[in-house]
Amino acid sequence: MSDTSPNPYKPPRLEAKLTASEAVIVKHRDISIFVLLCVVTLGIYWFYLAYHWAKEVNGLYSRVKYQPVVVLLVSIATCGIVGVVFECLYAFDIAQISKSRGVAGRLEHLATWVVTCNCVAMVVSFIPYGVVVGFLLGTLASVLLQVELNKLADMYSKSP
Repeated sequence: MSDTSPNPYKPPRLEAKLTASEAVIVKHRDISIFVLLCVVTLGIYWFYLAYHWAKEVNGLYSRVKYQPVVVLLVSIATCGIVGVVFECLYAFDIAQISKSRGVAGRLEHLATWVVTCNCVAMVVSFIPYGVVVGFLLGTLASVLLQVELNKLADMYSKSP
């Protein structure tokens, strides 16, 4: 007697593992230079960061969660709108990782702050002359994210 019903006990799907070069440890970035580059390049530096943040979050998870090239290309194609969504996703991931690894002095509601700053920035940008305020709020969201990544970078640089 042959049973043609599918097996409900399938093995878990294999996730893509990172190569040694992809297992990037978080890079500490100076916040003043970070802000200066974002302002001087009128936000173009942010696309570079979105790419590297994807690699760093992948490294923290030790698996491929975000495809950095896809993040970069989709962010550029949508003029940064989808990139802001990725930035919010990174904030949720970094908050979870920081909490699980016991990072000292972490921002308790990082994801909430990043999402709020980015949403207000988008809305304010539609008001005349609101683009400047929107740009500053978007930069603030990115700075908050990088500050938390810097805390993780400091934690990893101190560990053996």
